[in-house]
Amino acid sequence: MPSGFDALCQMGLERDVATLPQTKIKGIDIYQEDKFLIHVEPNFFRQDPGVKWVSQPALLEMLVSKCEENSDFSFFRGWRCADIVEQNKRVKGIKVVQGSEVREIEGDIVIGADGRTSVLRRLLNPKLHVYKQIIDVVWFKLPRPEFLNPGIGLVSVSPGNACLSFPVYGDQLQVGWLIKKGHFGEIKRQGKEVWFQNLRNSLPKHFANHLEKYHDKASDYFVLDVACSRLQRWHHRGVLMIGDASHTMSPVGAQGINLALRDSIVTANELIPVLESAKENTNSIDMAFERIQRERIEEVKRIQKFQQVPPKLIFLQNSLAKLFVSNLPWLSKQDLVKKLFSRLGDTFAFGHSDVTLRI
Repeated sequence: MPSGFDALCQMGLERDVATLPQTKIKGIDIYQEDKFLIHVEPNFFRQDPGVKWVSQPALLEMLVSKCEENSDFSFFRGWRCADIVEQNKRVKGIKVVQGSEVREIEGDIVIGADGRTSVLRRLLNPKLHVYKQIIDVVWFKLPRPEFLNPGIGLVSVSPGNACLSFPVYGDQLQVGWLIKKGHFGEIKRQGKEVWFQNLRNSLPKHFANHLEKYHDKASDYFVLDVACSRLQRWHHRGVLMIGDASHTMSPVGAQGINLALRDSIVTANELIPVLESAKENTNSIDMAFERIQRERIEEVKRIQKFQQVPPKLIFLQNSLAKLFVSNLPWLSKQDLVKKLFSRLGDTFAFGHSDVTLRI
C-alpha cells in the first residue's frame, strides 16, 4: 500500500524497492458467482505509487543486504529464538538455536518483530484483545489467464466463500480463496480434486474453466489461519513488540506489512534519541516504549475495526448483506456511498495518522 511504500522511501530505499519483482495493481473486476457486477479503480490505485504486489522474500533479502552495509549489524540466518534471557525480572537478551547449537545474544533492548506466531509474545504471555474471525484463506498460484490484463484483479463473491485473484510478477496469478474458518481441514481430507471443485463451483465460468485447465500447474497451497488481535500493552519486561507481534492484522486490505513498517519509523523516532542520550536507563527506555504504543494505537484500532466488516458481508449472507452485494453497481454511484468507500479506501491505502521519520 502507499503507506508502506512511503515508509520505505523515508528509509532511503525507494530505488532498492524499484528493483524488486513486483506488479502494480490497476483495478479490480467484481463478480457475484457468474454475474459481473462492477469494475473498480479507486483513486489511490491510479495515483503514484499506487498499490503494488511485491515479492516479500526479495524485499526481506534486500533489507538484510542494506543492513549488512553497517559493520555493527549481525544476521543469524537459519537461527530461531527459543527462549529469553532475564536479569532482575527484565529481559536482557534471547537464546537462539540452530540444530543442536545454542547461543545467547544479550542487549539493552529486545524488539520482537517476529510476526503473528511471535515466539517472544508466547514466552512473555501478555494479555491480548482478540477479534473473533470467521474466515481462513487458502493461497496458491496459477499461470495468469489471458482474459485478465496485467494489473487487473478479479474478485468473486458467492454464498459462504469468496475468491481474490491478482496478476503478479512472473506472469503468475496469485489466488486467495476465502472460506469459513475451520472448514478447510474437512475439504482437504476429501482430496485436492474435491476442494478444487468446491472452488470452481463458486467462480465465474471463464475463471472456473481456467482453474480446471491449469489445476495441475497450481503451486503448493498454504492455509492462512486468519487472526486479528492486539496486545493491551506492547512492551513487557524490557521487550518491545511491533508489527504483527503486537497487533496481528487480518489480511483484509493488505495491512500487516504496512503497519509494521510504520511502527518501525515511530520506533526509530523514539528510541534512537534515548539510546544516544547520556541519561539512557531502563526507565527512559520504557517511557519511549509507552510513547511508541501511544502514537500507533489509534491507527491500529481503527484499521482492525474496519477489517471486520467485509468478511461479515460475504459470509453471514443475511438479507441485508445479499442486498448490498447485489446492488454494488447502483450503490457505487451514490454520492454518500462513494464518500464512505473513498474514506475507507484512503485509510487502508494511506493510513489514519501521519508517520514521519524525524531522525
